[in-house]
Amino acid sequence: MRVLIVDDEPLARARIKRLLLQQPSYEYVGEAGDAVQALQMAKQLKPDLMLIDIEMPNTDGISLACQLDGLSKVPAVIFVTAHAEHALEAYRASPLDYILKPVSAERLFEALLRVKSKLITPSKPAKLSYTIGAVTKQLVVAEILYCTADDKYVRVITTSTEAIIDQSLNQLQQVLPAQFIRSHRNTLINLDYFQSLHTAVDGKTYIKLQGVDNKLNVSRRALANVKQALKLI
Repeated sequence: MRVLIVDDEPLARARIKRLLLQQPSYEYVGEAGDAVQALQMAKQLKPDLMLIDIEMPNTDGISLACQLDGLSKVPAVIFVTAHAEHALEAYRASPLDYILKPVSAERLFEALLRVKSKLITPSKPAKLSYTIGAVTKQLVVAEILYCTADDKYVRVITTSTEAIIDQSLNQLQQVLPAQFIRSHRNTLINLDYFQSLHTAVDGKTYIKLQGVDNKLNVSRRALANVKQALKLI
């Protein structure tokens, strides 16, 4: 999903850009410091989504959002503002969400998922089939957070449930999409839910996923691949 950032404050744009770049499913296409520049860039770049500040000099963000209706490709809008009192007025521009500054990674991720669910609704979401006894069940691939090897089985943790399957991590990695990578010999993670990467005092590295309470180990062997996939190096 292609995203354009609009804010008259350079530091605010930089913060949102940094948080956005932590989400591999979203492509940063540029940023604008005022409504005139933003409208021109929207015409040229045709973003899927615009993150727009409300209080800007000359033309405000709400007026800008209303002008977007005249474009050949109308982007979705998320308002980002330090002023909660604009919320009621802002909804005349039909935004998909409204975020208060300072923007947190969790709140931005929640808003981005809401936009994705509105804009991308596949008729048949990809599913992973597995068998328990004589019963075959399915998991929605997009909802899988991570998979971890546990003795002879693999646990698959999703946003709403947990399943035990008899396929190996190697087998799963062959059938799951490219956003699933190994962070450890016994762990396969979904980078769509990436939140942060941490290095502890003892030198060990951990990865934090959205919706997962515990931090997951990143092995030294896998660290370079993880960083490359996250475009952090």
